[in-house]
Amino acid sequence: MASSLLSNTNSQQQYQANLLTNRPNLIKVIVEDEEDIVVWYKILSLWLPGKQFAVTPYFTAPSTANSKGKGHVLRMAAQFGPNFLGCVDSDYDYLLEAHTEDGNTIRNNPFILQTFSYSIENLACQPYGISAKLQECKRHSCDLQRNADADLSFFISEISKALYPVLLWQLTLKKEDRQGIEWTEVLGNDNYRHVINDNTLSQPQKRTEILNIINTLSAQAEAKLAALAPDLTNDRTSLEALLNSTYDLTPENAYLFVRGHDLYDFLDFTFFSPIEEVLRKEHNRDIAAYFPPQEIPNALGHYKKLIKGFRNEQLISCAFLNDSANPITNLLESSVKALSI
Repeated sequence: MASSLLSNTNSQQQYQANLLTNRPNLIKVIVEDEEDIVVWYKILSLWLPGKQFAVTPYFTAPSTANSKGKGHVLRMAAQFGPNFLGCVDSDYDYLLEAHTEDGNTIRNNPFILQTFSYSIENLACQPYGISAKLQECKRHSCDLQRNADADLSFFISEISKALYPVLLWQLTLKKEDRQGIEWTEVLGNDNYRHVINDNTLSQPQKRTEILNIINTLSAQAEAKLAALAPDLTNDRTSLEALLNSTYDLTPENAYLFVRGHDLYDFLDFTFFSPIEEVLRKEHNRDIAAYFPPQEIPNALGHYKKLIKGFRNEQLISCAFLNDSANPITNLLESSVKALSI
């Protein structure tokens, strides 16, 4: 059970509280957890610059600590309004908005905003601003870093095409309220660990081998899913046509709609972390080469304090918001600007 203060909050009460505290432009925003706070703050502030936002996660008591924050947020749907917003990950509910209870709740409430991708992790997998963020986090430049956006654009597109048939089956089964497979069957790091640990391969060679593996595993997963529901083959075909025409789902952007936590873990393991390791080692070698021996320990310690982990920094960077041609950016902008605030 949530705290009584939060459970009893609604848009009108927030409006009255704003009058009492002389903060007429303040909007209360509830998100799923701490990881979402910065992302939704940036999204809302970008397109509602005249407003202030108090963005907080929906905390639960220990008795419900394992339940999803999204469910709690959506149960508050009737309480949302111009002064009190809910923001959630879409999961499969954007693509299946007419077929799931949560999808209908989100679609019919303009004061519930959604990611339009599976989660904020999927947003962070888009190939925008990767090079700049790597340089910021590791304070070092090399070709792997400089070419990161183009390399990721190709890599994620190929991954997306491999995952597309699996996604279609997952969505078909979800639409019929049937169980699919775990995305870790295809994206689990253990499937790729031997490639990442093979020091005889260059980074481009490792990525090629990773793409070979993911194509094989995706084909196996597709066959497994088809065997689980042979009666849904025609439904899958019909759903694909609908998603292609109405939601612009394509093999190249399918990665936006697979389970985000698994995809981000996969990319961190196979793409981001290997580049980070190269940047860190190269900079350490530069320090060892150019500093007097007696100063090297202090220089290395100073560098260690400066660097930041890319994984968490990229998750909240929201670089894609600067791309006006990005379809997800446009959907988010439209939904925020449509708020009657």
